[in-house]
Amino acid sequence: MSRIFPITRRILELFSVSLAIAALAIPQPTASGISHNSATFRPPPSPTGETPTDHPEPRRWYGEAPPQVDSLIEKLGELTDRHNDVFAGVALAFDRQTVNIYTAATDYDTRAPEVAKLIELNSRLVNIVPVEHSKTELLEIEQEATAMVGENNVLSSYIDVTQNRVVVGVSPDALTKARSTFREFLDDSPVVFDAVRSAQDSVGRYDDYPRYFMGGEIVAMGSSCSTGIPVTFDGVKGLLTAGHCPGSRYTTPQGKFVGNQYTTAYPGNAYKYGDWKILYGSTYAPNVFNGPANSSTASNYKITGITKRRVGQEVCSSGRTTGQICRYVIEAIDSYLTVEGVRSEKLTHIYHDGDRNGYSDCNGWRDGDSGGPLYATTTTAGSVTAQGIVKGEYRNYLGRCRYSYTQFDGVTAWRSNVRLDR
Repeated sequence: MSRIFPITRRILELFSVSLAIAALAIPQPTASGISHNSATFRPPPSPTGETPTDHPEPRRWYGEAPPQVDSLIEKLGELTDRHNDVFAGVALAFDRQTVNIYTAATDYDTRAPEVAKLIELNSRLVNIVPVEHSKTELLEIEQEATAMVGENNVLSSYIDVTQNRVVVGVSPDALTKARSTFREFLDDSPVVFDAVRSAQDSVGRYDDYPRYFMGGEIVAMGSSCSTGIPVTFDGVKGLLTAGHCPGSRYTTPQGKFVGNQYTTAYPGNAYKYGDWKILYGSTYAPNVFNGPANSSTASNYKITGITKRRVGQEVCSSGRTTGQICRYVIEAIDSYLTVEGVRSEKLTHIYHDGDRNGYSDCNGWRDGDSGGPLYATTTTAGSVTAQGIVKGEYRNYLGRCRYSYTQFDGVTAWRSNVRLDR
């Protein structure tokens, strides 16, 4: 591979420090404007006021996206994914009223005409943001950075689409090496290092029965996890949960049989497909518990499909420990995380913003929620679309909490005919 470095983009934040990554089982760059098809670069509105002292991080996404904007970003995301050599990605503007599309090519209209057409049809809702690197280039930079620092020292990595950069998490001992290795490139490199102090996997609701809902508790080898998304393929009807959850035979806490392990991507193929396993042997419903963890009712949403949400959009989770939690904000997609030497790909990183004020909090999922579903509300009352399953949580030195989940497309990367079992 030809060396990407040095490059001309200057990254303002060179080093930040992140701490404690734990999976959960119990026991918008500045750019000159261009215009095309009436869609112009309109930078996200600047956050108002000073950053509060109890919120040392920059304010980002706030408010609520209109349904047409939520729908548009998913369509644009699906189309731009087919042209990674042209675009870096898509994200909601910080006020969530428009979609930012990050393009590394001024001739995107001829190289990706279907994207240009959708932009033209929605010109008032789209901001064109010119950037230096396409997603293909950023992935190459990510691979080279990992190789230069040493793959064993890299615990996580993701593309920060809004800053057109790669964020690499390394062990504290490797941070000095990373600084030394990249010394000649730092001023012009799109790579930012996070020092990760530790990483570990540790392994509802409580008395469900067939057909099992999503977000209920399952038990194996003395540990608890959560039921995930029902799937079907090649005549098999199964249920997703987290691959790092121990054991191969799962029951409810009361001993009702839930399923045996059919296959798992973890740990051997997690680097390709993510952190998941499939259970089989019982029956599973496309419904997710939507009440609190201690609720005695079977209040639920119906899963009507599988979608892939994009940067700046919101998702909800459901698990045996915390019940339903919404207002997670997507920070990065198609990321990876290494825990106890096991690298898991196909992850989305998110944070929780319960007040929708643009600042993260630590009121997300906890131990035991692993394997539970991530989902997004739709315009149809009572229905949601599935996104993936819970992987883990990590915190940085300021106490900012971040969470990660395995995307459903990690499962379809393993077998393309896997579908939601309705």
